[in-house]
Amino acid sequence: MTRVWRSALQSNSPLNSERALSDADRTQNSTCAGSIGPVRFQMTDLQSAAKSILEKCGTTPGYPIRLINAYSISCAVRDPEYMAAMAGYGQNYADGLPLACYLSWTADGRPRANLRVRGPSLFEAVLEASQGTGISHFFLGGSPRTLNKLEQKIKQQYPNILAAGYYSPGISELDDGFIEECLEAVRPHPADIVWVGLGTPKQDFISAILSERVGATCIGIGAAFDFVAETTPQAPKVIQASGFEWAYRLATEPRRLWRRYTFGSFYFLSFVARDLAARFRVAETNVNSAHGNKTKT
Repeated sequence: MTRVWRSALQSNSPLNSERALSDADRTQNSTCAGSIGPVRFQMTDLQSAAKSILEKCGTTPGYPIRLINAYSISCAVRDPEYMAAMAGYGQNYADGLPLACYLSWTADGRPRANLRVRGPSLFEAVLEASQGTGISHFFLGGSPRTLNKLEQKIKQQYPNILAAGYYSPGISELDDGFIEECLEAVRPHPADIVWVGLGTPKQDFISAILSERVGATCIGIGAAFDFVAETTPQAPKVIQASGFEWAYRLATEPRRLWRRYTFGSFYFLSFVARDLAARFRVAETNVNSAHGNKTKT
C-alpha cells in the first residue's frame, strides 16, 4: 500500500531519489542533530520549531514536516517505505517525551524534556504566531463534525488567521484515488501551510506528496484537530509534561489505542535497543582504533 506514495511523486523529486536532504538540511542537521537509526531530528524546543516553520513558508516552498513519536518509530520498523520517508527530505521533530529524552541523551548525554515538540501544541503555536502575517492555512483530515467544530474554534481563538479551506477526505486506504482526492481538495485553495490530520503513517505520506505537488509546507499533525475542536478530550497540562499523556489517552480511548501502546511500545523499545547496540559497537571500534594508533607511536 505505502509504495503508492513513490509513484505519486515526480521522477526528479528529492523525496524519490538518493538526494534525500538539501544542502540547507545537511548544514542545519549537523548543528542540531539527534538521530535514531537512519532518522535525523531537529533538536529544538516548541517555540523555535514554530518560528522555523513560519520562516520556511517564505523561503522553502514544498517542504514536508513530520512529528515523530514512539508509535511512528514502531510503524517504521515494520514498514521500510515509511522508514525511508522519515529518513528522507524534510524535517523531523520529536513529538513524545521518551523519544525526545533518548535523542538528547545520545546527542550530548543530557536527557532534556524541553526538546519535545508536541504536535497539538505546535499546531496552536503556529496558528497564534501566524495571525496578521498573511500566511494562510489549509486543514485536511478529521471527520466533517470535527472540522466544523475546528473551524468555529479557530475563528474564535485566532480571529486574524487566514484559513484557505477545510476538507475531510474520510477513511480510506492510501491509494491513487485517495491521493487524487486530497490533491483536488487542496489545489483550488492555495495555502502556505497544509495541516494533515490523517493518522500515522498515512499523514506523512500524504504530506510528502502534497508538499511537492502543491508547493506548500505540509505538516502531519495527528490528533491536533480533535483536541482543538474538543471532540476528543486532551490530557491536562500536568500530565502532558509528565510524559504520561499516552496513559491518559489509553484510558479515554482503550479500544482504539490498546494495540498501539502495547505492540507499538515493544517495537519502539526493540529499535532503541538495536540503536544503542550500534552506538556501542561504533564507540568500541573508535576506542580500539585509538588504542592501536597510540601503541604504534
